[in-house]
Amino acid sequence: MRYISKLPFTNIYKEAHFQSEVISQIVYGETYKVLEKRINWAKIELDFDAYTGYVPNNIIESPFEGNLPIYDKLNRNEAIVRTLKQKQKLASFAHSMLGVPYVWGGRSTFGVDCSGFVQLCYKEIGIQIPRDAYQQARLGIDITRDFEIFDLLFFQAHYEKKNKVTHVGIFWEDNQIIHASGKVRMDKLVEKNIHDGEKISHKWLGAQRVLRT
Repeated sequence: MRYISKLPFTNIYKEAHFQSEVISQIVYGETYKVLEKRINWAKIELDFDAYTGYVPNNIIESPFEGNLPIYDKLNRNEAIVRTLKQKQKLASFAHSMLGVPYVWGGRSTFGVDCSGFVQLCYKEIGIQIPRDAYQQARLGIDITRDFEIFDLLFFQAHYEKKNKVTHVGIFWEDNQIIHASGKVRMDKLVEKNIHDGEKISHKWLGAQRVLRT
């Protein structure tokens, strides 16, 4: 059966207990399916991005029987067409999120992690991209230079050695990036790396183009 969330956000847990890691969130108006029920918990799957995890049973209250919203799904080696007006809408939304606190697993206007922020921005203009940064890095058109506003840039923390994507942000004008690190913020890029005003905080690993005119 399908349900709709009437709460501002609901945490999704990796395991069926509150000490477990929060891996994502259901936000207001999103729909989900219940895959399995336990005594106090249910395993659910979000319709938007097919993310699965556990939520307390007591939040499951509102059955949904309407039509699901339709989103354009981003695929490998393609960029999705969007008008100037839609791009302006994305820019406005991203700017409105500046200062929102970083929350692990967050994907709401109350708190976001890096990939949750990117996912929310593109959802605003009708594009469905995956939940996690490493998944987002596999989609769109590979690019290495001549970045354009709204390209996705991927990084690892400056101290990490494995060349594994753990961070994502959106390229912005004036060689800046808007991303969630401590909070949603704007930082400069120095040789493609993120400079937080004091030091290089994240090392560049790659970039994907997801929008075209």
